Amino acid sequence: MASQNNLQQTDIYLYLRELEKLSLIRLGQGNHFYFVVNRLIKRRSDGPMHQTLVRVNQRVIKEAISSHTGTNYPFYSASRLLSEASSKQFYQEVDNLYFRFQQQATLDQMLYPTEELKPFKTY
Repeated sequence: MASQNNLQQTDIYLYLRELEKLSLIRLGQGNHFYFVVNRLIKRRSDGPMHQTLVRVNQRVIKEAISSHTGTNYPFYSASRLLSEASSKQFYQEVDNLYFRFQQQATLDQMLYPTEELKPFKTY
């Protein structure tokens, strides 16, 4: 986004500072940041991030499906017949797990040096 909008590092810092003032992010050194909100952040489907996010997610899914031929790899796809109540229960459990994931990421980013953190993508 910085190159698309011809932004300098100082411009990026100023925009990030505004997001930090809104309590959406916590700004670190070198314009590194992490989200401090536990809710989805809306973005436009025609906005500058949409195509990037689509490409990243497609690449991750493709790698997860095609690179692992064994039975023990981190990609699950299932279709089963369930009652509406059971479906709602599973959706709630997935939401709870996602919330715990976000909390743990926030804690790790506050407590560990950047060098000790590794990218983690859920699928």
